[in-house]
Amino acid sequence: MQNYIALITAAGESRRIGGTKKELIKIDEKAIIYHAVLPFVKTGLFKTIFITCQQEFENEFRNCLGEISNYNVIEFAPGGKTRQESVFSGLKAMKHLNPEIVLIHDGARPFITEDIIKNVISGTLEYGACAPLIPVVDSIKIVENNFITGHTHRQSLMAIQTPQGFKFSDILECHIKAKDSKRPFTDDTEIYSLSGKNIHIVEGSRENIKITYPDDIKNFIKGREHE
Repeated sequence: MQNYIALITAAGESRRIGGTKKELIKIDEKAIIYHAVLPFVKTGLFKTIFITCQQEFENEFRNCLGEISNYNVIEFAPGGKTRQESVFSGLKAMKHLNPEIVLIHDGARPFITEDIIKNVISGTLEYGACAPLIPVVDSIKIVENNFITGHTHRQSLMAIQTPQGFKFSDILECHIKAKDSKRPFTDDTEIYSLSGKNIHIVEGSRENIKITYPDDIKNFIKGREHE
């Protein structure tokens, strides 16, 4: 087994889903966090899986992971007030393991596949950083004060997903720079841009959704039933 580590972020407050800890909501009798972690385990490629969460949820998360803990070393790192802080906390927690690469994944994306994970690993090893993207299907508008003020060309836009893969030393250095800059970043590819290096892309999946709103799970399941 190579020295690859997965970092699963699950420290959000779940405000847009009504305050219920969304990673603990069950799909097919298993918690979302279970579904998000399992494909990483099934690849057999990760030495350790780190999960960032609030300390009061750690035992509940362990219980939800069940038999997964028998196949992979599961470690927990304290979550921060923002996703950026949580990822930085996880990176610092794994530093002593000196990983070659790290894949950072949203704990609220339960429909990730082994194929996407493997493709991100391959892209990361070859190019230093890699992320899955999908084309934007809706026209995107710029809005200010409830009026459309600008138009973008959809052909040049793509929506990014996770997991996002990086050489560990590079992304840790970029997170240090990001912390010192004192400005917010939306995701880890934006933080990685501080390195001045390019990020390779691979094909994502429209099923690899992030659970954000209460209807997300219901609508996804309904869509599957109609296929």
